[in-house]
Amino acid sequence: MAAFEALVAVYPRRKAQERARRQWVALAPDPALQQRILAAATAQAHGPEWLRLKAEGREHLIPMLSSWLHGRRWTDEVTAAPSSAGSARAWDETADGIVAMGVKLGLPPWDRKAFEAGRGEQFPVYAARVRNALRKMETGHAH
Repeated sequence: MAAFEALVAVYPRRKAQERARRQWVALAPDPALQQRILAAATAQAHGPEWLRLKAEGREHLIPMLSSWLHGRRWTDEVTAAPSSAGSARAWDETADGIVAMGVKLGLPPWDRKAFEAGRGEQFPVYAARVRNALRKMETGHAH
């Protein structure tokens, strides 16, 4: 269930989690599919469509995780947001940029070897920790 918890950590809408858990169990994804699902959820959560909905206060239009899993929405195509060279969020576009931001915020770098050995966290979970740390720093809620 660690993979499910990692998915919940990156998914922007946290309602009806028990229904989502049952959907996950019924799906019974193997490790490769777990990684694919987690990567897709992360990409969609940071894609232009869901970011726009969140910015407009319309998060309720993002599907609940149970619906997203049931509809196999990890297969949806994500349209990349136009990238601008001077973007304030450019650090968020690559794994190296995310790790660098994490280190800048005082987090340890993501440990790929520990992850591959089954002891470390998945990269999308690390990326979510970096984004949360930055958000807390920007809003003055650092703990």
